[in-house]
Amino acid sequence: YWDVTAVKVGVLGTWQWGTAKTVEDLSVPAAGFNGEAGGGLVFGLATTSGINILQDSVKLPAGDYKVVIAVYNASDNDQLSTNSSAWHPYNTREGKRVPFSKKTFAAHEWSTDTISFTLTQTVAGRIRLGFSARQTPHALPVVDWVKILRSTPLDASDMELKRADLQAAISAANAVLDDAESASAEDLRAVVSEAQTQLDNAEATYADLLQAKADLMSATQEYKWASSVKVVTDKRYVRGATMAFGRMSTTAKTTDVAEQGFVISTQPNPTVADTKHTTTLDNNGTIYCFKNLQPATEYFMRAYVENKEGYVAYGDVIRFYTIPKGTIVPTIRDISEEDVRTRITNAVNTATDLWNNLTEIKDYRPNVGYNPGTPTADCSYGGYVRVGSNVSYQSTGTILHEWLHGVGLVPWNDTQWSVVGVLRAGSQNVSGSPRGSGDWLGDRVSAVIDFWDNTTGSHLHGDYQHMWPYGINGAHEDNHSDVLYYGNSIICQALGEDGLEHTSSHYAEPYWAFEQQEGVKYYITNEKEGNGRYLSYLAERGNFGSLTLSQRTADELAACDSCAWYITFTPDNQYYQFRNAATGKYLTFDGSSFKAMDVAPSAQQDFQLMKGRVNVDNDGLRGFWITRHAARNPMTLSSTSATALSRTTFSLANTATNQRWLILDETQMRAKNAAAMAIETVTDRQADSQSAVREGIYTLDGRLVSRKASDVSRLGHGIYIVNGKKVAK
Repeated sequence: YWDVTAVKVGVLGTWQWGTAKTVEDLSVPAAGFNGEAGGGLVFGLATTSGINILQDSVKLPAGDYKVVIAVYNASDNDQLSTNSSAWHPYNTREGKRVPFSKKTFAAHEWSTDTISFTLTQTVAGRIRLGFSARQTPHALPVVDWVKILRSTPLDASDMELKRADLQAAISAANAVLDDAESASAEDLRAVVSEAQTQLDNAEATYADLLQAKADLMSATQEYKWASSVKVVTDKRYVRGATMAFGRMSTTAKTTDVAEQGFVISTQPNPTVADTKHTTTLDNNGTIYCFKNLQPATEYFMRAYVENKEGYVAYGDVIRFYTIPKGTIVPTIRDISEEDVRTRITNAVNTATDLWNNLTEIKDYRPNVGYNPGTPTADCSYGGYVRVGSNVSYQSTGTILHEWLHGVGLVPWNDTQWSVVGVLRAGSQNVSGSPRGSGDWLGDRVSAVIDFWDNTTGSHLHGDYQHMWPYGINGAHEDNHSDVLYYGNSIICQALGEDGLEHTSSHYAEPYWAFEQQEGVKYYITNEKEGNGRYLSYLAERGNFGSLTLSQRTADELAACDSCAWYITFTPDNQYYQFRNAATGKYLTFDGSSFKAMDVAPSAQQDFQLMKGRVNVDNDGLRGFWITRHAARNPMTLSSTSATALSRTTFSLANTATNQRWLILDETQMRAKNAAAMAIETVTDRQADSQSAVREGIYTLDGRLVSRKASDVSRLGHGIYIVNGKKVAK
């Protein structure tokens, strides 16, 4: 590993063979010394005072040596420069300095220069590699390689020396690491572990030890640089079916950066050896655009920055799933005018490609035609489109706008766009009836706009049938840009995830709403406080697959696998499955009730999760609807008390707390259970007293069990309120 000791009035760097870059009109060769591809070290000397020198520390055992360098002279003059390269022992009593002596190098040709010396003992020193332009200004010597050759055979002393070198490199790496915790620290620890394996291997060869040291030194240098800069993967992102988008930031100096972007893989912790994405869009900052992804696939991505020495620093990893590809199949009605037909066909094809790659809309079959009498264009729910004679509206932006009406932005078909008071903040009178208007209150759309516009607190706005931003509400808003068209498409998908009924066959678009982890036990409690929130948990009861809400302490819950569930996610349909940890039975909806069944997962075991829009408590925890997908009125799992379950017709209202479920891992369950159990008293509303403790024993939902607090003989297992305090039996 070469250390730069002097760079004065010139350029020093690694360049690829055949690059178009020049130094004072001097070019590097098309290939290396033996015709190989790759690159070499460029010593660009701009004036007669220019000098570039590097050195590499080495420790050489006794033996006869040659040091050979391969040099290309890129100038027209064979008086290349002064060759300042040499072998320098640190202790001159152990050996003499041996300089390279060649003074001329044939113009535009490769040649070599060689020095020879003999060592009678192990000597530490440095190989110095350098050139100065004191003879010829604007010189450009290029070095392909430096080789240290020894005629004396390898022996045990060589192996001992290399093992000592590797041990020193391991110690240095561990000293740099200390107790650091980061992705780059773990990467270096992995290389240290590999080096230690080679060091401990009695069968390791000289080449093995040499390579292990080289790999470790490279990883250590990379870690040092990565630790000196900060790379931030923005936690916000957007994904479609074959595309995804991310943002990043870094503290690395622009002058140090050779490349930056995102790396993506289907395996955790992607690196630059995986797929790199550097294509960008500009929208209030830089958006990185990833194309050609596989639909319905789990991916891992993170930001990276690579410096000009090839060292890489990474941001945190984000796990995500692409959605299934949309299946929109348009029909274009007969259009006699060829130029009109061409414009409308191109617009429809582009819009179809956008939505099929960025949304999962299915069962939408728009029918598009030309109607000269239509002033601009129009569309009904379901996708019957008429495009008028105004050429400005025979465009992709117009089709995207009209198709928004086709997938639900209309006031007449009772989609969530027109419903007052659920996902719309206001209302307006349309043909004598109140229809939804104002802000769209869905979190998915707000998150998409926050990311796309690089802002916070966003809301989609609109009237009874239009939206903005990205609604393309007229030719004057259509700038034909990717930012606009992509923005329209990803908002369309997010509207469906929030609950907009894109077609009459579906009530909402499923997506990866809960970030489940494989092999983790989850505990499920109802969001409604009066129905046992944090105290009663979904459990399988008995041998017949019946379900109940079981009231237990945290320790009892952790010890009872009947109260625990494994959750899986199927990317192909974006549905979840719940498997009981004790019995292996799957949560099932058979059309009439929810139960646990010992079956292979199929449609009856698939559930769509939709995240609630209100925080349950101060830490931002939110519940989920667990629904069985249907056209407009799906069934959802709900509770009727702290111990009883039911099926209920799905309601998107924030007040439907008995339909939403908090999904907790063991750590969360213990914390929430402890906090809920810590409530010591309940109050009784009385006209003559501000508060009074209820005497006796009550269930969590307020049902009197016994007027005597001491009478617990007939109580079943569970949690009760005894004289105002929560206790477990």
